[in-house]
Amino acid sequence: MTSKLETNEHIDWIHRLPREEVLKNVASADLAWCARDAYFESQTRELSTKVLECILVGTPPILTRSKLHEELLGEDWPFFVDGPEDLAWKTDLISKLQKAKKSLSYSEIKLGTHKLSNISRDFSILLGGESS
Repeated sequence: MTSKLETNEHIDWIHRLPREEVLKNVASADLAWCARDAYFESQTRELSTKVLECILVGTPPILTRSKLHEELLGEDWPFFVDGPEDLAWKTDLISKLQKAKKSLSYSEIKLGTHKLSNISRDFSILLGGESS
């Protein structure tokens, strides 16, 4: 699979990069492949750093459908796949990209509630402390 991706004229396969360059490259992409094994996704509540980076810079991620991804991006996210062989994401690509760009701004707002400063504030209030 990797060799097919590395040699495809429509895919820019980027190998390991220094951390400083990752967001710059993700931001310049039209889409980012972030799909993981469906079994893994069904067994975890972990959100991949790749997904967070994509949302941060507005690049739509192609993802394996999971409850966590549906909560974050909505059940109708246009770039859900069932696995690496699922090519449904390619169908009607332009309209899916337009829909995804609109959805990402909403997801970025949702992620804001999970910032450490917001969680700390909410936890402090829960414990009877003052809000800051």
